[in-house]
Amino acid sequence: MISALVSDEKILAYMETIHEIIRDGNLIRDEYLEGEKWEKLEQQTLLRLQECPGDAFTIDALAHHYLNRNQYTEAITLYKQALRASSQPATIQHHLAFGYYHQGDLKRALEEFRKIDLEQLKREGNYYIDWHEFDYLDEEYYVEVIPPPLSDEEQFEEALQFTMKTLIHNANMYAKMGLYDFTIECYQELLQLMPKAPCVLNMLGVAFMGAEKHREAKKAFSEAIRYNPGLEQAYLNLGITHSILQEYELAIGVLKKANIRFPNNHETLLDLTVAYLKLNHQQKAIDCLVQALQTGAEQHYDLKTIPELQPILKIAYEKVKCKSN
Repeated sequence: MISALVSDEKILAYMETIHEIIRDGNLIRDEYLEGEKWEKLEQQTLLRLQECPGDAFTIDALAHHYLNRNQYTEAITLYKQALRASSQPATIQHHLAFGYYHQGDLKRALEEFRKIDLEQLKREGNYYIDWHEFDYLDEEYYVEVIPPPLSDEEQFEEALQFTMKTLIHNANMYAKMGLYDFTIECYQELLQLMPKAPCVLNMLGVAFMGAEKHREAKKAFSEAIRYNPGLEQAYLNLGITHSILQEYELAIGVLKKANIRFPNNHETLLDLTVAYLKLNHQQKAIDCLVQALQTGAEQHYDLKTIPELQPILKIAYEKVKCKSN
């Protein structure tokens, strides 16, 4: 709980600081949820809630969108619903307090904010919290002063950082909900702020894969590798995408490069094994599978559930046994 030693004024100052960062962050963004885009998202989110009525994550996400559209009563109702079902109660309590703050009910906002368990909130890893700003609300820091106002340039940079964090958060949220078109849009917006960022390009490729847009995924993964040849996951993702498109020669080429750069990755070796089998290169497949077994692949995967491996699995086990004797 927030200590009684912390004044209402300090809490409201904190909430106003976060409110301004959110507002400025939204102003920087080129697009916002409105019109057909909002209606599509709302419809898909409501469908998701029909499938999983008690999913606190989806309820909280829908509440955020109502809040962004200034539909405060609807947002607050959903935050309360999410709070009853959530495994992250402090985070939802934080959201609920801000719902009342945006609505203009400062008395209720303060009441709800003081219910927050700060240590629990930190454990939950709330993505929106700037802990440097937040720590002075803790009883241990209650005598500290509020940081001095930022310059216009610093405010812009802070708003820009918040926008990027928000886009990443939203992309993860949409991906968990299976809303890959919205995930893609978030990463594309993020790339406007961070051009040529390899990790963002890799995640954009993953989102394209989720949306079954495999050719777009190939392009994103290839660009990620071009800008960072050391990004191991991008090689693996590109190889998998080639395999999905039945481009097994290309898959083998990429996965062999990955195996040279990052040797003994059991995931790479298993995908390479399957690609070799698709082209009837059985001996090469066996050699790869043996190497995968020696790197501990069976500790991470139930190999008996991978149909493609069954014709050679026993042979590979016997080879590993012989080498160990």
